[in-house]
Amino acid sequence: MKIFEVTPNEYDAIFTGATCFNKATFNLLNASKCDEVCYLVFKDKKVRLGLVAGRQGTALSSPFSAPFGGFTVLDSKLQIPYIEEAVDLLETFSKDRQLTSINIMLPPLFYDVSFLTKVTHVLYQKNWRLDQVDLNYYYNLSAMDKEETKPQMAYNAKKNLHAALKHPFTFQVGHTAGQLETAYEIIRQNRAIKGFPLRMTCRQMLDTSNVVPIDSFLVKLEDKPVGSAIVYQVTPQIPQVVYWGDIPEYAAFRTMNYLTSKLFDYYYQNGFRLIDVGTAMHDNLPNYGLCEFKESLGCDILPRNCFVKVIN
Repeated sequence: MKIFEVTPNEYDAIFTGATCFNKATFNLLNASKCDEVCYLVFKDKKVRLGLVAGRQGTALSSPFSAPFGGFTVLDSKLQIPYIEEAVDLLETFSKDRQLTSINIMLPPLFYDVSFLTKVTHVLYQKNWRLDQVDLNYYYNLSAMDKEETKPQMAYNAKKNLHAALKHPFTFQVGHTAGQLETAYEIIRQNRAIKGFPLRMTCRQMLDTSNVVPIDSFLVKLEDKPVGSAIVYQVTPQIPQVVYWGDIPEYAAFRTMNYLTSKLFDYYYQNGFRLIDVGTAMHDNLPNYGLCEFKESLGCDILPRNCFVKVIN
């Protein structure tokens, strides 16, 4: 097997089933955040794997501007020896480029349990250092009972939802730029009041919507926007909640319980199998309040692992 660099168009033509973060179109949009973007293909008689990585100084990172990156595979049943050879080739490629380190943040396991478990094993066996383990939550829509659409929800969360339903909330699904801007403004106000950083500007969000399908959700109370969510279509089967939040002065109305309930129902009714609800981390440590909230909703949890290899 050999490693080849290809053009962005060639890469996306090969890996049509890649997650949105592993597509060339997404990485081209963010190319200014690194010194060079590498579109790598691992191939013998046929293509086995791909990797999009950004060089920042002497470090190669996948992703360089996304929640996760890592290898893209055409067949999840790919055998372990191919993955081992690809990792060796990547290390040699980096050494030849006089790079000093490689960083790979893998997707959480639920994106492809079999393949990602193999990759985790190979990186460990190849003496890559496990640098970070994030707590990544997801909601299993396939477990939702048609009679009771919230079977996993904790008692307190059900109680809060019942309280929320007593208020005249309305729920809207949006896909236009204007609807996305309205949803973003709710998130901006929420983060500003709580003192948490908002890493993406509204302009960046709108630019991303040109290459990634984005759904926006808005909750109104007497025609006033009080809660919202912004969700990326990471794969055709898995949406990811990038942001959600409410106007804190309306928290007592249990806006978030109403919002999450309607959001889960929306994707369940539209045939999705699970929702990536994102991490519950702050500065590499658990955000206990956020962990508790996501678990009360009935979310499950799996790790999102970051591996680092120092090139000698």
